[in-house]
Amino acid sequence: MNILPKFLYLFQTIPIKLHKKFFEELNKTTFKFIWQGKKPRINVQAMQDTKSRGGLAVPNWELYYMATSLVWLKDWVKLTNKRILFLEGHDLQRGWHAFLWDIGKTSQKYFHRHLIRDALLTIWKKIRKKHYIKIPIWISTMEVMIHPNNLEITKMIKYKDLLDPQGNLKSRQEIQDQGLKIDQWVYLQIQSRYKQDKKEFGINNKLQQLDKILLGPDKKSITKFYNYLLETELEEEIVKGNMIAWSRNVGRSITLAEWEKVWGRNNKITKSVAYKENLYKMFYRWHLPPSRLAKMHPNMSPYCWKCKKKEGTFFHMWWTCTETQNYWKKIQTWLEEITKEQIEYKPESFLLGIFDKQISKKAKYITIHILTAARLAFAQYWKQHQIPSDEMIIDKISKCAEMDKLTLALKNKDTSQYYDSWNCWYNWINHR
Repeated sequence: MNILPKFLYLFQTIPIKLHKKFFEELNKTTFKFIWQGKKPRINVQAMQDTKSRGGLAVPNWELYYMATSLVWLKDWVKLTNKRILFLEGHDLQRGWHAFLWDIGKTSQKYFHRHLIRDALLTIWKKIRKKHYIKIPIWISTMEVMIHPNNLEITKMIKYKDLLDPQGNLKSRQEIQDQGLKIDQWVYLQIQSRYKQDKKEFGINNKLQQLDKILLGPDKKSITKFYNYLLETELEEEIVKGNMIAWSRNVGRSITLAEWEKVWGRNNKITKSVAYKENLYKMFYRWHLPPSRLAKMHPNMSPYCWKCKKKEGTFFHMWWTCTETQNYWKKIQTWLEEITKEQIEYKPESFLLGIFDKQISKKAKYITIHILTAARLAFAQYWKQHQIPSDEMIIDKISKCAEMDKLTLALKNKDTSQYYDSWNCWYNWINHR
């Protein structure tokens, strides 16, 4: 639990250059520990994705390293922490924004001789290349052209003060009307720089998401930077391989919004680790069916362990097998008797908790719990011929009911909805 804070402390306190190979080795060590030396069943991107998107939130070490570097760079961007800026840039010939934007000029090579500054600027180059096609409006033109100590009055003038809503340069009078002191010579310098920047790069006339974090409050900066970098890193990972496989099985497309809704509900509806683990295993198709095991071990039969008639694919084992169908139809009958509502007999509902038909909150709560307990019971009989007994399923649901009621009571929340749901369950057991 305390490994990540220890690394963050080192990354943030000593921002030195770390090469790609370092993070590759760190990832290998991390996943070797997670999988205990066995072959991974979930790819790295899925493991490192956020929980709201169905990931497991395993740290992406390189992105955390970049996020901690951005905390240092935040001072260079904001230009408010004068004591730190003077200490770090005592030998600079120009302002900090010159090095953030005019990267690579031969006259600035001395900047890279400083170990920490060089490491931070290297990180900034990577971030700028990916996230800043145009010049951001927080850039100070005077910081770029002249050292701030030589022009104290105008050093805080930034593009956001100089541009109108259409992105055009304001007149000198309009700038002075804002309360900014600026003489004719300075304005001509700004005008020249503006024309050059607009022609060469273009200028964003609005704050981007990263800009808001850089210019925002310092609280939880590492978390904000990391979440932003992770989101952009995995923005192409919207459709995962397992999502495609499930869509083929159920016969319809399952959108990312539906998946995220399931994850959010699953995190809120129960404190049971077993329940959450089961949903992850179902989503990532964790359980190895006989058809796949037969490819790994040629001596094994590829036929279903339950019916012994058809090839035991993942979806066959969980849904289309005749023995499994009888199992789920029994669960459907139970649910309809308990909730007094019609439950759609669909694989996405019973295996993933995705409901097309609107049902009441009270009914949905108890339905999700019973279906998850039924999947847990079925998984325990995964390689066996028989299916779970009624007593085993009832015992699993009852144990979770007691745990949830206790957890909710300890939190002093309004538990009437949950108590009513579980009372329906207990009344059904007593009159069964």
